[in-house]
Amino acid sequence: MTRSPADVAQGLGAAASEVAAALYTLDNAPDMVFVRTQADGGNPAAAAVISSLGLAWERYALLTDAVDRLDTAISARRGPEIDVLLGPAAVQLPDGTTLGVAQLADDVRLRVQQIEPRLTALAGAAREAVAKLDAAQVATHDLVARAGAIGAADDVEITALAAALDRAITAVSRDPAQSADLADLDQAVADALHRVEALEHQQRAVPAALAEAAAQVAEIEALVERAADALALTRTKVGPSPGLVNPPDLQAGSDRSLRAWLIRLQAQAEAGELEAAAAGLTGWKAAADACLAEARRAEAANAAPLARRNELRGLLDAYRAKAAALGRDEDGHLARLHAAAREVLYSAPCALQTAEVNVREYVNAVNDRGRDQERR
Repeated sequence: MTRSPADVAQGLGAAASEVAAALYTLDNAPDMVFVRTQADGGNPAAAAVISSLGLAWERYALLTDAVDRLDTAISARRGPEIDVLLGPAAVQLPDGTTLGVAQLADDVRLRVQQIEPRLTALAGAAREAVAKLDAAQVATHDLVARAGAIGAADDVEITALAAALDRAITAVSRDPAQSADLADLDQAVADALHRVEALEHQQRAVPAALAEAAAQVAEIEALVERAADALALTRTKVGPSPGLVNPPDLQAGSDRSLRAWLIRLQAQAEAGELEAAAAGLTGWKAAADACLAEARRAEAANAAPLARRNELRGLLDAYRAKAAALGRDEDGHLARLHAAAREVLYSAPCALQTAEVNVREYVNAVNDRGRDQERR
């Protein structure tokens, strides 16, 4: 059944209204704000979307004009004009080509359908880029403030971050779909964060390490003094003994001494040269640990002969008491052995090896007397 011109005109009017609603929805969509901003910033993809939307509106204007003229011709019963407006060449486009009103409505509808996914993709990329950029700006502001607080505002990682942020802002305004500059910005943020955290750690750790170092050098000095005293006392009280060790030479007052080295490191830290101080402390600690071990060995070695002499004195006294308990206190042989051992032990310098032999002989003799008494 052939439709009347009025029915066709009504259908074309409905198509035009449908296209108008789609265009208005598209033109006023929140995503369009992002795309227009990108187009204004020189983004060619966004500019192409805006251009496509503008062309759709131009063709919509031709569509509504053709529908209005068709309605007017039908109302005036202008048959030849109606035939032209219902024909395949009813509308002439700016480029000179012609097409029918229904084809023009389909053309505008198709353009709207093609614009929508492009708009969504561009806006999504823009939102993602802007979100990343906002996060990077917040992070940059925080890192710059933290770097300034520790005197590192001019460090290369901080200045590189500021430059990367500027490049990213320019890139995003031009085309958010290009992520290379944002990737560079992410790396710059990571590098700056690593640098700031390292410096903040140094700011906390270096003073604590210097305090520990000061305590260690004091411990070393005390150990060296005790080792030297033990060496002098052993040589006086015991005489030449194997295994004695000269304590480490701390070179007091020398620029090469541990204390002088530490003073220089403390000055560096006070001047804000924390990295240099931290690096220096690593070397200082290795040298100090070696010196501490040497001082402990010297103290132990030098105190050992005197400590052994005192052990032998205690052992001699203990076995004298044992002899008395056995009723052998008046035993002439034991008395002579005891006197010989005591004479060596209480002489200065003490002949430690002789004392070891004499005490061993006395101990063995007391034990022999004890076994004899048990057999009887």
